[in-house]
Amino acid sequence: MDRAQSFMASSFVASALAHALIILAVGISIGAPKMLFSSQPLEVVLVNQRTTTAPAKADALAQAQLDGGGNTDATDKRVKSPLPSSSKDPSVELEQMEARQRQLEQTSLEMLTRVQAQVALAQAEAQRAQEQRKEGRDLEALQQRARELAAQAAQISKENQIYQSRPKKTFIGARTSEYRFAKYIDNWRIKVERYGTMLIPKGKDGRPLHGNLGMTVEIDARGNLVSASIFRSSGNPELDAGALRIAKMAAPYDVLGKEISKDTDILSISRTWNFGKAGDLETALPEP
Repeated sequence: MDRAQSFMASSFVASALAHALIILAVGISIGAPKMLFSSQPLEVVLVNQRTTTAPAKADALAQAQLDGGGNTDATDKRVKSPLPSSSKDPSVELEQMEARQRQLEQTSLEMLTRVQAQVALAQAEAQRAQEQRKEGRDLEALQQRARELAAQAAQISKENQIYQSRPKKTFIGARTSEYRFAKYIDNWRIKVERYGTMLIPKGKDGRPLHGNLGMTVEIDARGNLVSASIFRSSGNPELDAGALRIAKMAAPYDVLGKEISKDTDILSISRTWNFGKAGDLETALPEP
């Protein structure tokens, strides 16, 4: 399953959970705690100079802090609409899908809080009815309602925990969030390009195939290749298949290390693979 399908599946689960919670929480208006989430991918670059201050808003990923240097209006050209982007760069669409997923997760947590409040209210009403010694029929109905709500809240809480326990993925596309990835990405690039040049796909005439394609690879904490998928075909099935074969042959990759693994179970890297006429491979950021 490629990463877009994976996100769609995750979003579907979150959406279903949120709708179930909304149905249960009708009529209850209780404030939910604010959830703080932040994720903003950056471009990966290697620098040979370090500064003592970090930029207020970074537009590139580096293995050392780098503040200042150059002017560009590229940041004003990013898609800001919450709707899916038609850009060829999958990271733009992924960023929007991640935002939608975070919204669904937040809604689920807020609705769960409301259902739990409803359970507490029903239990309190049943307790008051018992203390006031109301008719047995009314008391039994309140107690039954409280039991039903408690069971529903427990099931929702369990499903939410299962949903939240999924492997944590970090997506490295046209933008990413932290310079700690830079060295890892560069080592990955060097290895892939070396294997690609050695295992360059060739046509029936024995000549190297050339062209470019977009590929996403997912790597677990131990450096194992979890998946490799083409998000933009070269138009040549043989070249696409050859690129996938290179990604598999180059594995395993470096372990993610403590700094990356502290919040990442699977690292997802999207790159354009450029196969040259001279029989070489170069990888680059996906074109917007």
